[in-house]
Amino acid sequence: MNSKVQEKLYSVGEYVRELTNSYNKERWNFFTNATTENRKRYVNSINDFTGYLCSNSDLNMLLDEFKKTPSKFKAEEQKILSRLKNLKTVYASKSQLSADFVNSQINTEMMYIDDRVEYNNKDATTSHLADLAEHETSLSEIIKLQKLFFSHSLKYTGPVTETLKLRNAYFKERGFENYLDYFCKSSGTTEKKLRALIERVDKLTYDQYRKTKSKLENTLEKKLKCHSQRTPAYIYGDPFFRFYPVHVDDAVNMIFKGKDVAYASRKFFEHMGVSLDEVFEVSDLYIRPGKYQGNLIVDLDRESDVRFSVNSKSNFRGMYHLLRTLSKVIFTLNYDKSLPFMLRTLPERGIAEGFGMYLADYAFRSGFISKIIAQYEEEDEQTTVNVSDYISDNRIVYIRFFLALAEFELHINSSNESDHSSAWLKAVKKYQLIDTETVQDKSGWVMLDSIIIDPFSSIYELEGFLNEEHIEKIIPDKANTPRHIMSYLLNNVVAKCSIPG
Repeated sequence: MNSKVQEKLYSVGEYVRELTNSYNKERWNFFTNATTENRKRYVNSINDFTGYLCSNSDLNMLLDEFKKTPSKFKAEEQKILSRLKNLKTVYASKSQLSADFVNSQINTEMMYIDDRVEYNNKDATTSHLADLAEHETSLSEIIKLQKLFFSHSLKYTGPVTETLKLRNAYFKERGFENYLDYFCKSSGTTEKKLRALIERVDKLTYDQYRKTKSKLENTLEKKLKCHSQRTPAYIYGDPFFRFYPVHVDDAVNMIFKGKDVAYASRKFFEHMGVSLDEVFEVSDLYIRPGKYQGNLIVDLDRESDVRFSVNSKSNFRGMYHLLRTLSKVIFTLNYDKSLPFMLRTLPERGIAEGFGMYLADYAFRSGFISKIIAQYEEEDEQTTVNVSDYISDNRIVYIRFFLALAEFELHINSSNESDHSSAWLKAVKKYQLIDTETVQDKSGWVMLDSIIIDPFSSIYELEGFLNEEHIEKIIPDKANTPRHIMSYLLNNVVAKCSIPG
């Protein structure tokens, strides 16, 4: 390849790097502070990126040369040009459909971020209502909280349905059958493999889940004085039955009430031999208006600036998901960055999720979290045992929710239908074994922000579940301290982005 073409390839690569980093920065700003100005800057960063891919003459010349005589380019250069070609194929669009999709997506994201419900004369997020319902020991209060949680579902139905419709249409315009087809091809999988994954996790968890759910229902019906011929869906507390009700195990409440979970998670990873001081300095830890309620990780430059946004809450869910989030920060920071920018990819997410699940569970099962957060040195064996039992029950409930969500996501990302409620209820009945006639809001699925903000997160959760089980089995006996375990994981799982065996 002559020097002029090589110079252009370098120039294009650097400009794509700048545009990518700009997008990551504006995405971070928008999700941590969803103002009108930050929305505008976020949209502009997307338009700048797509506009460059559409019309830059140097990029077009390079791709033409690559198409005519690929042998002109070295192996690494061919890989970079293939990456640029793929980016152009997927994102280079100035059509009205593209603009409509971007605007609908971001408007819907902003709706999720800014949504508030009045509770006890204060503005509350739906996430806060879900936490309260999971902790509540009064059936009437659980029902009241869940009605408030779903009170905005009618407001969401139109925008969410429209965004899903535009997403499928956009990817069809780009040459794919629908968004599911794009996801499969970009992830190196197929719908058949995804359904096989769902079936495998279903078989692995069905018997245990049925027993756990039956035991839970007996406990709740007595504790909440629920007199009904069939167990109503709202009895489980969480509006979607994503978690095992935390009030069932008083030890869990005792450990976290009024404690600083951000401090505890930081200290836990220090025990594991990892300092996250610099990451904490640039990250966003506490809830406030205009900030996304879910956990978010952004790798701003794919080099060293990895930051996270969470709404730290002094409860089990807050602690668990903070540990998971920080584990993925560690995975991203230690993932191989020796390649040129244009060839770097994000870590394989199913492995990163498994890594996070393992470390979060280890933090509880080992007793480190209960020692750190209670701020005492001697381990309380009874507390550790109780929390460990709760972790086991919660894990099985948690993954069955994601089975239902995965089945639903396959549907909404491949269907042109506008009424998805029946598909959601069918998945809930099949995987969560819930009597859907008792579900509070049949269209409540529109309140699941992940289907817009983090599509197919359900698939990664299922992969993570299987990977966590495998990681538990491969930790060698000689790795018998927290630092040894982390060292093994970094050298054998993170560095290779694979699980041995």
